[in-house]
Amino acid sequence: MQLVIRSDAKNKRVMKLVSQLEKRIAGIIRTTPRDVAKGVFKTLMATAPGGIPGYPDLLRVEAIRVSGGASVVGIVGDAKPARIKAAEVPRTVLYIQPVMSAKGEASSEAAALLASLNPWTVDTLPWEPSRREANVITRNVTEREVRRIEQRRSGDLTSVVAELRRLGVTIRPRSSVPPKRKVVRDVAFEVLRREFGIEIQGQAHWRPAIRAASRAILRSVLKRRRAWLTMPGNAQWKRPLGLPFGSMSQVRDMQRFQRMVAKAAGR
Repeated sequence: MQLVIRSDAKNKRVMKLVSQLEKRIAGIIRTTPRDVAKGVFKTLMATAPGGIPGYPDLLRVEAIRVSGGASVVGIVGDAKPARIKAAEVPRTVLYIQPVMSAKGEASSEAAALLASLNPWTVDTLPWEPSRREANVITRNVTEREVRRIEQRRSGDLTSVVAELRRLGVTIRPRSSVPPKRKVVRDVAFEVLRREFGIEIQGQAHWRPAIRAASRAILRSVLKRRRAWLTMPGNAQWKRPLGLPFGSMSQVRDMQRFQRMVAKAAGR
């Protein structure tokens, strides 16, 4: 009796699948953060509160290049520098952020003086530093808060103006006219106030979206990935992320915001 054992032709596909398992698993590890981030992003776009100009259109999903081959994908956003509009003045406060030298010292003593008394209002800001001397950050608050800060800074103006004159800068006349230079709007501050209901009506959207990421979104993503491990003909694991690349500086800028909402979400 002659016993002949032959491999079924279909086994070639299975063997090919087995040989690709390591790369297929790497594909799952690489793409899962992207799909979870996109799921969170979709939720944010649908539940973001109104009343924050330009938001949530400032948000976008980006990949971040990191060492070690890790897959890092995040939802980032930043507001482009722009001039303050006259209509925004009654609800805007200013933070002076001195430009620092390589030695970690403020490049302008006058800017450092203003920074030590942050925040300012448009009406009480006694001097407008140049871009070489300081960045100007704006925050949108209530008119009541603006009046409160205006009262505080008005009490400091006499001594501050005297010191600024000693430092040789030109004093800006008190006026409700916005600064001529472009400023950077602190959108994260506005979002956090709305997220936690600080001084205004609260409307959480980041915390619910983060909670959903570890439940329904992640389960859905992993369920769709089963085919990557079981179907020899599936080649989706080869596809690139298809995302724009962001910078590590954007990640650093978002870290404080992330820690606050993630901690409150229990993550």
